Amino acid sequence: MPDPDDPGPEGYAYFLDYNGGTSAINVFAAVTNRGLFGDDTERYTGGPDEVFLDDRPIDTAELEGFGAVFSRDNSGVCWTGADLSCLGPRIPEAVARALHPRLFERIEGGQ
Repeated sequence: MPDPDDPGPEGYAYFLDYNGGTSAINVFAAVTNRGLFGDDTERYTGGPDEVFLDDRPIDTAELEGFGAVFSRDNSGVCWTGADLSCLGPRIPEAVARALHPRLFERIEGGQ
């Protein structure tokens, strides 16, 4: 698990994170599809070119990255795992920035 004060590698993949109960919209910023608690990550070094390893298709993946802490719009974030089946579609960075500014404050500022 990375240092909580380190913003992490570049090259995130962004997924819509919608909470149907509260109608909150956030974004999950994934850095690897190896899973926070799953497979042996020995080959993963955290480099920008290793966001998703080729031997595990994204549609079968558990993800690791920054996710919303609370079920409200523009939530604070922490390093966590997520099951792809619980997230919405992959979205472009520009859309992610518009939907979840606090996510990018954390990524870019390490806060």
